[in-house]
Amino acid sequence: MSDQVWYLFQDGVQQGPLTQEALRALADQGKLKSDGLVTRIGMTDWVPARSVPELFPQEAIVRPPLPPGVGPRRDFVAWSRGVGDRMRRSFGGDVVETLPHLRAVRGLMGSLRRVLTEGALAAADRVALLAGHLAYLVAAAFLVLAFLILGIRGDSFKLALIGLLLIGPAAIVLHYLAVLFLDAGPALLRKSPSELASPAILAFFALAFLAGALFCFSVGLYGLLKGESFLAFGCWMGGFLVLLYLCALALQPQVVHVTAGAELTAGEEALGLAMFLVKLPVRLVPFLFGVGAVVGLCAAVYLFFLSFRDDTFFTTAVAYPIARGVLGLGLLPFLVYVGFSLSFLLVEVLRAILRTPARIDALRQDVNGR
Repeated sequence: MSDQVWYLFQDGVQQGPLTQEALRALADQGKLKSDGLVTRIGMTDWVPARSVPELFPQEAIVRPPLPPGVGPRRDFVAWSRGVGDRMRRSFGGDVVETLPHLRAVRGLMGSLRRVLTEGALAAADRVALLAGHLAYLVAAAFLVLAFLILGIRGDSFKLALIGLLLIGPAAIVLHYLAVLFLDAGPALLRKSPSELASPAILAFFALAFLAGALFCFSVGLYGLLKGESFLAFGCWMGGFLVLLYLCALALQPQVVHVTAGAELTAGEEALGLAMFLVKLPVRLVPFLFGVGAVVGLCAAVYLFFLSFRDDTFFTTAVAYPIARGVLGLGLLPFLVYVGFSLSFLLVEVLRAILRTPARIDALRQDVNGR
């Protein structure tokens, strides 16, 4: 540009500031030699005047096209070597932060951990229990009505008696039993802390439960779009909620009183893993009771409407499994409580066996030291 400020250095003398027109005039007059040094504001060093096309256009080098294989190109070997170097450097630091797909998975886990918090789990338990108690009672009422209608329409005194004298009283007793043991399980968890050596196993279970939850959601939605019954859709959505809850437990292990990062032997790590898996159903029971009761209510309503159909034989065949499922839900907290107690006893026995050699060695050292 004509407004650029130039400086000239030749024959040991520096001249300037000069405009570009003044330098070009010196070049035209032969007073500016091609090997004279010039520079301007913005440049970092002196350059020969012949390298400036505005001053010596005849000196500009016309570069022909490069022949094949000559010039800058993608050297696969060099590129691979560079990738390998970056990988080797990353192994000394955080590999997950280096590789984008691993960083994406870590981001997903972090987002889930921020959403599925301990407070969110407690709120889900409260809502599930409130809905579960109400749904269990209503489901039992629909079951009694359905069996009465089936008994009347099918001339079966047995079905009517089952509805009135078996399902109704059994639902009341089992509901009371469920209320007693719904709070007993969490109390056991608080008194049974356990440890794991590595949090990696918790991340594995979180991803596995998340994958299962997404599978249930996808299958349920696909079945609904294909015209399957709402009962089947409700069962799949119930599985989705339960697996998502388990994913939250794996992301928040302190909820089940499990800590990761302890110094453990391989045997103790196996026991810690077993304890974590045993604790999951205990912590899941309140939420599972609520979800199961809502699904059971849907099944009971479905049976109630089926009882008005002409095919009473088919409806009766469906009625017994639904009744067993709804009533068995009230027995679930007790069974989980007993199962956890027996499993914990077995784990304690195995832990004592694992620690026996260390205690024998300590006793031997005490005896030898005396």
